[in-house]
Amino acid sequence: MAKFCTKCGKPLKDGKPCDCEKNKKEEVNTNNIGENIINIFKEIFITPFDTIKKYSNTNNIKLAFILSGISALVFGLFTYLFMDSLNKGLTEDINELSNALGGSLYSVSNVPFFEPFIIGVITMIAFLFALCLMSRLFMSTVFKSEKRFRDYLALYGNATSITILTMILACIGCFISYKVGIVIALIGTILYFVSTTQTLLKHYEINKERIPYSLALTITTTYIITFIVLVIAVSTVIANQTSTMYY
Repeated sequence: MAKFCTKCGKPLKDGKPCDCEKNKKEEVNTNNIGENIINIFKEIFITPFDTIKKYSNTNNIKLAFILSGISALVFGLFTYLFMDSLNKGLTEDINELSNALGGSLYSVSNVPFFEPFIIGVITMIAFLFALCLMSRLFMSTVFKSEKRFRDYLALYGNATSITILTMILACIGCFISYKVGIVIALIGTILYFVSTTQTLLKHYEINKERIPYSLALTITTTYIITFIVLVIAVSTVIANQTSTMYY
């Protein structure tokens, strides 16, 4: 005769204890957004895979939207600080070379805040949207995963907690050098994709044999779409500045 859990009534397999208590502890109170934001930042670097799994369901879609928005704002700030640091760094390098050759020195020009910031925000939003869309297309439609667009949005959106923290460090790094800033940003990007990939493998029902193909297609097309959006955004800013100059 089969034995059943005395707390939830679930059939017990091979005499093993029921995991209902463990699952209950892992449940997230989706109504407390502020507490969830604090908790996800506390847990993401300690147990990244379990943390992403814990929060990456459609019940936490609001949290995903909020974190995605914060990530876009932080990336916009990083874009400005990186461009400003790059401008100053390259000017200093040119002046050192020019001084060694006996040439004239160049003054450092100021990088405006608004345009780089907006470009960064738009780029991050386009990246996350394209990543969810391409995941839905290749992993679900082509490779027969049952996950929907909302599922991928919950996954990638809540995983941006990694991006937010590393981008804040990258912003600080830009005050030291643009090289430090971009290295930290690249490390953050790698951490982001490693964590989301592991979550896809373990919890998102993606066939292990097909995951390299689906990820390759997803990431490649995502970066192509993001690059196109970036070019359009930069071209629009340049066109507006040019028209203002001749107005």
